[in-house]
Parts: sequence; C-alpha cells; structure tokens
Amino acid sequence: MKLSLSIALTSVSVTRAVLGPGYEDYLWCPAGDCEIYINPFGYMGPVSMYNKCFDTATGTFSNGVWTGDKTNVTAPEGWTQPPKCTAAEYSQCDTAAECSLQVGPGCSCYVSSTVFPFDASNFRDTSCTGNECDGHEAECSAGPDGEGNTCMIKFNLVATPPATNVTTGTGPTTLPVTGGDGVVVVVTTATTAAT
Repeated sequence: MKLSLSIALTSVSVTRAVLGPGYEDYLWCPAGDCEIYINPFGYMGPVSMYNKCFDTATGTFSNGVWTGDKTNVTAPEGWTQPPKCTAAEYSQCDTAAECSLQVGPGCSCYVSSTVFPFDASNFRDTSCTGNECDGHEAECSAGPDGEGNTCMIKFNLVATPPATNVTTGTGPTTLPVTGGDGVVVVVTTATTAAT
C-alpha cells in the first residue's frame, strides 16, 4: 500500500493538464521550419508545451500556432504544417553520454543535451541540495521513423524485492516488511485452509 501511495504522489507532482481533442490538433510553423519534441523535465501536458518549431537555417526554436476544430484560432498567413525534423536536421543526442541530469527551478531535476544545451540552472533555488536527481537517469531516446533522437529523463522507482509466498499455518501471520525508504511496516496476512 505504501508503494502505491508513493507512486500516486509522484504521478500527481509531475502531471500537468492535458487538453482534449479539438484544441491543439494541428501545429503551424513559419515556412521551412520542422517540428521537434522537447521535454527536459519529463512532464505530461498539452502537446504545445513540448512540440516546437525549429528553424534549421538558424538553429532556433519557436512556439508554433495550434489550431483545432473547437477553437477559432487561425494560422498566420504563409505558415505551414511542418514535417517532423529528421535526424540530419535536429537530434539532441546519439548516445546517453550526450545527455546529462541537471538541477533547476524549484530544485527539480531535468535533462540537458550537450548538442543542444538547455540550461535552467539560473532559476535554481538556493535551498537545493544537489542530489535532487538521485534515482533518475538521462537517456537518449531514439526518434521514430528517421526523426532525431531526444534526451529524456527516466524516473527510476526504488526496486522492491520479489514477493514470495510462504504458508506455515492457517491463522493470521504478522511480518515486518522494510519499504523502499527504509521504514519498517508491519503487514498482517491471513490464510485459510483448503477444505
């Protein structure tokens, strides 16, 4: 039960509102740009937070304009729906060694690329300990269908030992169990004899 609660609290802390269909269905970018996915904090949220326009000539990112059937938003004249950036146009990494974990705003952990660095350290709180990224990994996630690779943050939950069932009687049994955070929890189980 304690592990389930920890997972729920972790999920709540990184979840952001997601818009339903009809609000952000189509991305529009300046002509010639391609679409990239950037998510250094590993958050969930509306697609507009993480899908950006990338100008291959200047190497700069910009927010696109999002349209959908349930909005009255229109794209600026001359803007087009961009293709996904190919690996040749934009790729944050080839290996995990080109991705690194950093501590940023609110003492949160994020991932940065050595190829296209993302630096949020100037927003870092003075109370950060520096170990906020413990239990996380930076990985290089392969882009599908020839798209560029992306540095992603991998959230590692504390490994729990495999469960074993041992029945020594038919009455209630009380067992001490150590949780992932070192806290000892007493678990009482009851078994019934087969008839």
